[in-house]
Amino acid sequence: MEYHFDEYHVSTDQQILVKGKETIPLGTKVYYLLLVLVENAGQVLSKDQIIDVVWPGQIVTDTALVKQILRLRKILDDQQREIPFIETHRGVGYRFTVAIDVIENNTGSVATVGRNRINKRAMGMILALVVLLFWYFAQSWFGPDPGPTPQLEGEQVITLAFLPSTNKQDWLNRGGLDYLADLLGEHELINTINPQPEWYTAESPEELAIELTTHKNIHYSCLIDIRETARGYSLEARLRTDTEVISTSTFEDETLRGVFNQTDQWINTHLSVRDHLSTQPPQLPLTLDRYALESYLQGIYELEVTNDKRKAMDYFQAAVNKDPEFLAAWIKLGGTKVDVADYEKAISISKTLLARKDVQTQPKMLLQLRYLTAQVYARLLDHELAAEYAKLAVETLDSVEDPYLRINVLRSLTLLAQVQKEWEKAETYMLQCLAVANEHYPLPNALAEFHSSLANIYQQQRKLEKMKIQAEIALSLYEETNNVNGMMWSFARLSRYYLVTGRFDEGLLITSRAEPYLDQSTRPDAVVKYLESAASMANLRGMFNKSQDYIVRAQLLAQQTGNNIYLYNAEFLKLHRLYVQNRFEQSMNQIGTMIADLGDDTHYKIIEIFVMQVAVLVSSRFEPPAETERRLQELVQKYPDRIKQFSIELMRPQGHLAINQGRVKEGLELLRQSEQGERDRNDTHVANYIGYEILEVLLEHPELEYRDTMTRLEGNTDYDYPFFKLKAQFMAREGRFLEAVMLMRENKLRANQLWKAEDQLLLEQFQQQSG
Repeated sequence: MEYHFDEYHVSTDQQILVKGKETIPLGTKVYYLLLVLVENAGQVLSKDQIIDVVWPGQIVTDTALVKQILRLRKILDDQQREIPFIETHRGVGYRFTVAIDVIENNTGSVATVGRNRINKRAMGMILALVVLLFWYFAQSWFGPDPGPTPQLEGEQVITLAFLPSTNKQDWLNRGGLDYLADLLGEHELINTINPQPEWYTAESPEELAIELTTHKNIHYSCLIDIRETARGYSLEARLRTDTEVISTSTFEDETLRGVFNQTDQWINTHLSVRDHLSTQPPQLPLTLDRYALESYLQGIYELEVTNDKRKAMDYFQAAVNKDPEFLAAWIKLGGTKVDVADYEKAISISKTLLARKDVQTQPKMLLQLRYLTAQVYARLLDHELAAEYAKLAVETLDSVEDPYLRINVLRSLTLLAQVQKEWEKAETYMLQCLAVANEHYPLPNALAEFHSSLANIYQQQRKLEKMKIQAEIALSLYEETNNVNGMMWSFARLSRYYLVTGRFDEGLLITSRAEPYLDQSTRPDAVVKYLESAASMANLRGMFNKSQDYIVRAQLLAQQTGNNIYLYNAEFLKLHRLYVQNRFEQSMNQIGTMIADLGDDTHYKIIEIFVMQVAVLVSSRFEPPAETERRLQELVQKYPDRIKQFSIELMRPQGHLAINQGRVKEGLELLRQSEQGERDRNDTHVANYIGYEILEVLLEHPELEYRDTMTRLEGNTDYDYPFFKLKAQFMAREGRFLEAVMLMRENKLRANQLWKAEDQLLLEQFQQQSG
């Protein structure tokens, strides 16, 4: 079935909502909520009826339903409508008000439901009157009603952001604000936003608080400053909306726990949900031990400010040593174990906690632990167990309303899908992450991270235009907060895009934007990825001095981090610089040095595969055919399982080998297949260079037709040094010497250090022949 209403339609076999040409991914609960409402359009559905459909067999509170109603209203822009789609019947349930066209996909027949809106409304009023009269007589006959359970409407579910009121980044404030956010977030009606790193550098925290509550989907901002005093601790707090400061207060206590508890109670009394919160049991602190709490806060500081994972791990270990019941600290400890690659300890922690009965009754805790376990198994490449725990996490996800946890699980599922190369699933999960973040955490860095992840997913799928769009969005969002590390990842992906698509001049403009941030970034992996593409484009434009600067940077990063992968990246860039100049003998010497450096280190076998593959290609360009065959056979024998993976790449040297053996047409066909294979993978740059190699062969064989190849390459190339040179040579072969001269002159202006003495002699030859 498909249900059409207004400008929307939703089907029973796809978990998406379509608005015109826009596709909106839906969370599972929102999807089934929308279906049950549109299937019963015009009818008032009780809350129990809806819960039975959306949460079958589960016990959930009305609050869970209210939150999903709120989400659906936002997705449908219901607040902007004069007559909303979803109508609330207080104390009863909800009604979908608009008429629905129902289309059966297998028959194409159309039916309409929900047209009798006025009559249904009138009947609803009569029914309400009957209920009211029955209640009145029941009061007379059976005595006073104890009163209904307070009902909560969607607008009462609030979002609260915690901000630092100063630029201090000590352990008290970095850890304390995170602790308060987690403590308040335990309330089912409060979605809390932990302080973002860039908030600690804001010029005006007050302006930031107003901006968040004005332009973002955040109801309250709470500005906090924590200090250590002679008598203990002091906390200054200011709670505000977009239009006013609601309350300001200072709390003092001998212990941090006392200060935090006072702050928790004070905030609760000033929120719009205070009436409901007052009926709830008091919120328990995450730990009762002061030393465990202080260690926990210091661990958060080391994790978020100094990025010292091992020091953070020591603090979290100290926290659980003092208070073995401090579950939040256990989870942080497990996470840092993952960060330092101590996977066995991380698994041990997660499985020990999962076996506890008290954890089994806490959905949020259960979700975090299952997410952590799935993450560890994904790192260990144990796809089966990773999938098992990821599925368990998804099952728990349905009973957890915390958006931050939902995002974490969706990120875990995205990671798992990427490991298993299920790119469509990965894309769907990441789009759901974006939907949740846009609704609950519309903060630049959070949104940028998800757009950046989408760019990576599209890069893996070779959907290059989509990759570029997402990387540009991420870059723009990272620039809002001057997030240098995020910007470097965006620059890396954009430079990769321009390299692969062969748009080197545009790519070099991107590199000029990235240059100022190279020394500021603390993410060497992002910097090295950027350097790979930037140096390659510099090589291809003959800017060898610039590429040398990039190579030196990669070498320095290798020395600073002790990561030999970065060193091999630098060596590959040297090799690339030699190859684009057709310096094949020097290229082979470079390859020999790289293979010798690899030695027997099993960690770098995948690098050896690529080195040997390039060796076969370089050999096919200048060595005798017997030597090329020997190298090819060595590669096949050493890595038989990998050969299929590189079939397109290997067609290229096999084509040159056939040509060198006199099988010219066979060799050209292999080169064309390799070129087409690269085009099918959207790697325009490599495909073009294979095309240029085809033209080189055709130039030596006047009896063979070359125009189709030339036309194909002209359609895919704006400018390339080897292409302009080859094109001029074909012009000269046809007697068009003046055109050849003009083209070679232009090539000289643009070739930079690629221009060689032989090119100058060729230009002079064409000039003489042109008269």
